[in-house]
Amino acid sequence: MAPVLDEILLRTFIEATRRGSFGQAAAAMKRTQAAVTLQIRRLEEILDQPLFNRTTRGVTLTTGGLEFLPYAERILALGIEAHEFMARHKMPIDKRPRRIRMIEDLSSIAALDHGLARIRRLFDPIKIDLNFDSGPQAEEAFRAGKVDMLIGDRLRAPLGDIEPISVASVPLVWAASPDFDARQRPLPLAVYGAPCIWREQVVATLDGAAIASRIAVESHGTPALLSAVRSGSAIAALLPSSVGAGLVALDPAAAGFPPPPKVEIVLYQSQHALRDPVIKELSSALWQGVEGLAA
Repeated sequence: MAPVLDEILLRTFIEATRRGSFGQAAAAMKRTQAAVTLQIRRLEEILDQPLFNRTTRGVTLTTGGLEFLPYAERILALGIEAHEFMARHKMPIDKRPRRIRMIEDLSSIAALDHGLARIRRLFDPIKIDLNFDSGPQAEEAFRAGKVDMLIGDRLRAPLGDIEPISVASVPLVWAASPDFDARQRPLPLAVYGAPCIWREQVVATLDGAAIASRIAVESHGTPALLSAVRSGSAIAALLPSSVGAGLVALDPAAAGFPPPPKVEIVLYQSQHALRDPVIKELSSALWQGVEGLAA
């Protein structure tokens, strides 16, 4: 059986084709260039031929890439058409609002707009109640039964029969302002307020490398944490998608740091949402963005 052509690989291929650059495609999709490169390489492995000519000025399609492009566009278009057809010809959908919680760090993932647009096409006018919270706040809402789906940290304690639907191990990056002095000791850190699994992993990583550090900024919200890092007051370990304007991702070896830790991002659904087609579509679309970070 031929390998399945994953939707996210096809979208990455089309975006790189349109932009003529893996770097510009990564920026448009809010992923790292390394993630885009790996996805294109994976697609080339599946098809067993190169799709792009790589040069210092960008990328152009090979003959094979040119021949494959219309197929990729048709596959994606057919998928959308199939979803919309089935949505029009199935049993009536419960019109209640769907309640989603995600950790704040995921607010910039590329799949977010795509996922919400897909739900609007398939299930309009269902309302999506999407909130971005700190890890503890998101978990508290899920435990209280206020949430249909949670994408965040692993639950700190069991919750009935609820088990993770999906788990991804995502590498963080050391993020700092362009003029941050990485040689200063103790190293000033910007971290989330306790309790925070990421915070514990970051501190343990630096301790393990015998790098003295101090908590310079502590915040329960992502905007304040990013502001502190952009100001040059501290360094932080962030998801690649969070490294926006005014920040750079440091090369650990050049900065004299250990590789930043990987963090687990977990997808949970409440028991009543497990067979909900709206939640199924949302979780599928949003989880693609998480997997893009893990690539």
